[in-house]
Amino acid sequence: QRSEVVRCPNPDCSCALTVDGGRQRWQCCEWPAWCTKCRQPYHYKVECEAVEGLCKRWLQWVSTDRSTYHQEEVQHSRFETQRIALEEALSRHAELQRDEEWKRANCRECPRCQRVVEKLEGCDQMICGQDAHGGNRQNGCGHHFSWNEARAYRVAPESRPLPQLNVEEVRLRGANLRHPFTHCSSCEQDIVGPRFRCIHCPDYNLCVTCERECATCATHPLNHVFEILFKADYDLRAHLPLGSHVLIADHSERHGFEAILEHEICQDVFQVRLLSDNSERQLHRSAVQVKLETSKAVEAHVKAHVAAQVAEAQQVAAKRQQAVSQMRGTDCVVG
Repeated sequence: QRSEVVRCPNPDCSCALTVDGGRQRWQCCEWPAWCTKCRQPYHYKVECEAVEGLCKRWLQWVSTDRSTYHQEEVQHSRFETQRIALEEALSRHAELQRDEEWKRANCRECPRCQRVVEKLEGCDQMICGQDAHGGNRQNGCGHHFSWNEARAYRVAPESRPLPQLNVEEVRLRGANLRHPFTHCSSCEQDIVGPRFRCIHCPDYNLCVTCERECATCATHPLNHVFEILFKADYDLRAHLPLGSHVLIADHSERHGFEAILEHEICQDVFQVRLLSDNSERQLHRSAVQVKLETSKAVEAHVKAHVAAQVAEAQQVAAKRQQAVSQMRGTDCVVG
C-alpha cells in the first residue's frame, strides 16, 4: 500500500507527515486535532464521508428540532451562539471541499514528495518548488518530472448525504431506549431515550435533558457535532428468554403495550400475551423491545446473553471433540 504525504490544514503551518493508509488523529500546531484522511477536525466512531451529513443534521437539531422536541414555542436565544458556531464549521467544510475540487481539476502531485503542483503555462517539464526555467521559488523538493506523467490530485473523501431527521421519529425511536454501559457525561445518570454522542471527543455522551441544558456550556466546544443515536450499541432483542417482559414495537394500535413472551413458535417468532387484556398475538423478534427498568438490569441482560453464547460455544466444541474421538477410536473394516 502506497504511503501518502498529508499536510496540516492550517495554512500557516508547514508540517507534513507520511500516512500508510487509513486515518489518524494528528495535531502539530495550535490548530485543533485533525483527521489525516479528510483534514477536518478529528472525528471518532464515524467515517469521513458521514461527517458533513451529521453536521447538517446537528445544525437542523440545534436550529429548530431541539425546541420542537421539548415543545418550546420560542427558540431560546442562548442556542443562537451554538447555531452560529456550527454554521461556521459547516462553511469551513464547504470551503475545503471547493478548494479540493479546484485542485483536482487544475493540479497534479509531485512524484517524489507528493506536494501539490499547479501548471500555469509553458511546456510539460516541471520542477517541484519552482518554475522549470528558474525563479518563483516555493517550498518543494526540486524533483524534475513531466506534467503528463504526474498523478492527478486526489481529493479528500466526498461527503455522503444522510436522510433528514424527523422530531416525531426521535420521540418514537428513542422512547424508553436504554444504552448499556453508557452514562451521561454531564449528570452521570443512565441514558434513557435518544443518546447524543460527540463525534469529536473520545467518549462524551449526553442524555436528552442534559443536551438541552449544556447547549451553551463552557466546558464543551460549541462547534462540536453530536450524532443522535436511536439504537444501543447492543441489541437487547438478541437475547429473548421466555418469560421476558417486552414492549410491542410494531407501529400498530398496540404499539407500546407491555407483554410477556409465552413461547417461541419458530426461529425469531414468538407468542406474546398482552398484560392489558391477556390477549395473545404472534410477533417477530424485531417487533418487540425488551422492557428493563434500570441500566443495571440492562447490563445484567447483556452479560446473561454473553454467558449463554459462551456456554453454547463450549457445548459445540465438546460435541465436535467427542465426534473426533469416536472417529479415531473406530476400527476401519476393509471389505
